[in-house]
Amino acid sequence: MTTDRTQISDEVLRRLGRNLIIFQQIEHFLKLLLANHRNAGTPENYATNLHAQTKCVNKKMLGHLVEKYGHEVLQDAGAELPEEERPADWFAFSFRISGDAEFVESMRRDLKLMTDERNDLVHHFLPRWQPDNEEVLNEALSYLDAQRERVQPMHDHLRLTVQHLKDSAMSLAEFISSSEYEKQADLMWLQ
Repeated sequence: MTTDRTQISDEVLRRLGRNLIIFQQIEHFLKLLLANHRNAGTPENYATNLHAQTKCVNKKMLGHLVEKYGHEVLQDAGAELPEEERPADWFAFSFRISGDAEFVESMRRDLKLMTDERNDLVHHFLPRWQPDNEEVLNEALSYLDAQRERVQPMHDHLRLTVQHLKDSAMSLAEFISSSEYEKQADLMWLQ
């Protein structure tokens, strides 16, 4: 194997890096969403519970994150969600993405496809790296571009979901600090 750099070998490495970054961003988005998609507790332990959940999620590998997202965040819109009895000072936050069964299964397939693509890149790309063979390098470029196209929709979905979560948290914080919230809270306690 030669160590001579060529324009095409540099381009293969650039696109390889681009795809790896996309997969790392996807993993980061999943960790952020799963760490924050559901938390509960009393005012005294809510933050501690959130910290513990974040710590746990951050240790998970991509396959576990995908499974958790596919079953805890993605929900069939027709599924019943049971209500649990909680203490009066209990805070709870959760979000789900719901749709019909076809949508949920489609998202789960896309998550699996993305995981398979990531594993293929990380564990099986080396045979495509032949710096002395321009034909193989051109095939590698095509492979990397096609892979990016296949996983970009999942990247976009997760990026937008993270943005919606952040926007919702800001809206909630604004509402909680408003006089309207104070009125609603007083009314709730009176009732």
